[in-house]
Amino acid sequence: MRFLIYFLIVLLYSSCHILRKNQSKLSFSENNIILYANARTGEGFSNKLNLKTKIILSEDSLLVEIYPFMGLKLGEVVINDDRICINKSIANIQESIYHSTVDPKFDINYLINSIFQNQLKNDSVFYSNQYIGSAFTDYSYLDFIYLPSKLIYWEKKDNKKKTVYLDFKSIKYSYRE
Repeated sequence: MRFLIYFLIVLLYSSCHILRKNQSKLSFSENNIILYANARTGEGFSNKLNLKTKIILSEDSLLVEIYPFMGLKLGEVVINDDRICINKSIANIQESIYHSTVDPKFDINYLINSIFQNQLKNDSVFYSNQYIGSAFTDYSYLDFIYLPSKLIYWEKKDNKKKTVYLDFKSIKYSYRE
């Protein structure tokens, strides 16, 4: 019984971010768009994984935070013009992938403007480099922006496609002057 009480107290504090030690390494500008979505991966019951995501769109970067159902942050992915930073919070592992080694022509602003559309230009947006390919498709309208509800990606070496279903719940605009 005591173990359950201790577990619930730790869970309460960690979901309120009181015990958070690692803050995001990237400083964001003051004009952000914050998207909250549920993500579902896999086909069938055995491969299914449900996660909550918080996506922060900034002028020069993209941050994706991943949470399970209880609110503990599993990790975050930060994409900017020169690299992709992956922070696995539970394992306390940080990795960086530099765009110059994967895709020298990569432009974060082009990617953000292609995927998150103010007017529906394309129902499918494709991105590919020498290692991976991806398709953002099945766009839906939510609060002045069109958002993809399905992400299909594959590694070029095995060409096996995997799908992530996104259900966007809300958008928050954080404009400050």
